[in-house]
Amino acid sequence: MSALFKDSTLSLIGRVVMLGAAMLISASISRTLGASLQGTYNVFVLIVNTTSTIFSFSASVASIVLGARNPESLPKLLGNALLMAVGLGTLAFISVLLLFQVPSVQGYLQENGIDGLLVAGILLMLPVTMLTTFLREIIRGAGQITRYNVLMVMPYLLNLVLLMAAFILQPGMVAGAVAAWVTAQVITMLVIAYLAWRAAGFRIGVDLKLMRFSLGYGARSHLGLVSQLLNYRLDVFLIGVFLPTDYIGYYTIATLYAERIWEFPTAIRTALLYHASANSKDAPQITAQTTRVAMVFVTLTTAGLAVVAYPFIILVHGPAFQPAVLPLIILMPGVWMLSLGKLLGVYLASINRPEIGTYAGIISLVFTLVLDLWLIPQLGIPGAALASSVSYTVSTLVIMGYFLRVTGLTWIDVSVIRRSDLYLLRRALIRMVRPGVRSSESSV
Repeated sequence: MSALFKDSTLSLIGRVVMLGAAMLISASISRTLGASLQGTYNVFVLIVNTTSTIFSFSASVASIVLGARNPESLPKLLGNALLMAVGLGTLAFISVLLLFQVPSVQGYLQENGIDGLLVAGILLMLPVTMLTTFLREIIRGAGQITRYNVLMVMPYLLNLVLLMAAFILQPGMVAGAVAAWVTAQVITMLVIAYLAWRAAGFRIGVDLKLMRFSLGYGARSHLGLVSQLLNYRLDVFLIGVFLPTDYIGYYTIATLYAERIWEFPTAIRTALLYHASANSKDAPQITAQTTRVAMVFVTLTTAGLAVVAYPFIILVHGPAFQPAVLPLIILMPGVWMLSLGKLLGVYLASINRPEIGTYAGIISLVFTLVLDLWLIPQLGIPGAALASSVSYTVSTLVIMGYFLRVTGLTWIDVSVIRRSDLYLLRRALIRMVRPGVRSSESSV
């Protein structure tokens, strides 16, 4: 457990830094630009990230599993990643360019402040974000979890510094905020490209058999990933249809902090997928034990954020953003449930069953779409939050049901912490702080 604990702790530290930077970025934008222009900025970033995720076909995830099982395959995985990133990035560029010619899409962009310059920025950023996605997972597949986490933090810190400079040079201009984000992403991509090459031993190759496996592996989970992404982001797009752009700004503040709670289970997942793939025999026990410990922290965090939501939003973003408070509170139960689902889903990916996540994503997306169309016109952004909370719960119930069936474990095994967990956690912490200390506990 000590290696997993160390990697998870380092991942969590990185996620905390990301959270701090994201909070400062969001607070700076909201106080400088206001709700409406913040909505425009968020739509820009949302389109780039959503499109890149959709067109990646989740093929990069296979690099983690393959690299963990056979480090000698990393040079070939690197070459494959470059080819897939270029090909899929080009496909994304052409597809979005054609989509932007549709009159209704042009109307949506104009209503939410996306002018011609920002449209060009979206198109140019697609290949950059695609390369970043594929090459970053080579580093993770090499087991370099610390370096991987540094690279996750880098664009946030760069963006924060560049954003401050942009607001000094062009105060109140959304173009300056977008330029800061774009520059941070480009610099990060260049650094990742070098470090991925280094992780592969400064070698590069191509293996079509591995590429087919990566695409096939990704295809089985991709529809679920896209469905889950739409569960996260469909409400933002629909708010832009039914409500003024200001409400996108309010709602994205609520989702920013709600989704930051997932930084903790995501930090665990970063290390857990590698360790579960490398230790397949003990993967069910590793996953269950890790989930039990992690959900204690998730419970404390969700409850705490619900309590301090009002004073926190007012203090950080100002009284004008009070409409973000109620949606944030409503999102908390769903965020708790999906945290559990995210952790259990790691085991399914490690045993080559990523399609279970696809089923969960599709089912929950149906709930999201129906409830959003019903609740957003009726209740506004609190309705969007309620729809998301319900769909997150549905997704987790599907994943947990399959996990318990294939492992023979019970819901208590994955949700109720044990005294032995605390003992192993203590021993792992001692070994991380004092590497010379030996321990007699087992690996799980």
